[in-house]
Amino acid sequence: MPLPFTSPHWPARASRTARTRRPPPTRAGRRTSPEGDDNDNGFDFLPRSNPIFCNLTLVGTGDQPGSTGGSGALLRRGTAGKIVDSIFTEFHTGGLALFDDATARRACVDHATLQTTEPFLAVAHSIFTDDGAGGGVQLTSSLTSAAPCTGAEWYDLLVEQTGVLPARGSGTGPDTHIVTTYPTAVTDQFVPAGVTCPGPDPVCDSADCHALDPGLDTTDWVGAFRPGGENWLRPDPGACWISFADR
Repeated sequence: MPLPFTSPHWPARASRTARTRRPPPTRAGRRTSPEGDDNDNGFDFLPRSNPIFCNLTLVGTGDQPGSTGGSGALLRRGTAGKIVDSIFTEFHTGGLALFDDATARRACVDHATLQTTEPFLAVAHSIFTDDGAGGGVQLTSSLTSAAPCTGAEWYDLLVEQTGVLPARGSGTGPDTHIVTTYPTAVTDQFVPAGVTCPGPDPVCDSADCHALDPGLDTTDWVGAFRPGGENWLRPDPGACWISFADR
């Protein structure tokens, strides 16, 4: 299942979340995470979806034989919201998907200006690595007009102004220092290895999520886990409440 946020359910926030996808053995699906909508019945209905997601590590099914899937984040039907300090990797279709003109109006003012009047849609200090065909598809879009901006223009503005990586057409993206292989017996697979923050590595190029919402932690890293830090999936080395070895 995706991480859905729609107007009646998501006015709020989520942080420090790790999610990996295993395809069902007999059913293909879109498999996006998160999936954002304003309202199916009216893309500009109020109250508008406007959640904050910080410090996510989301791994798709791209390296799993026979799997299918969608984008790392499907943003559509007029949703607003903020995705910050997050990692999206191994998604079949691409990193971000921007659908519907009503959503583009939440993202851009015009072809050269990001929207900053609430409620708006923003992605910042996030990494889209090894997504889509060949590993280099950072964005797909489905809009009926080029106003106020195209999906490509929006993504390019995110790269130029809000710390999103990598630039379109520049390859698979920076190393996130995590293990995306499934299944794996590596218990610390989502804790970036070989790097510490603060520092020059892209996984340290973060924003302060606490400044966005006082209910969120202050972090100096991108993704759900501090590089080289605690694995909160396995706080006690003798116990483990979740394993990616076989599920």
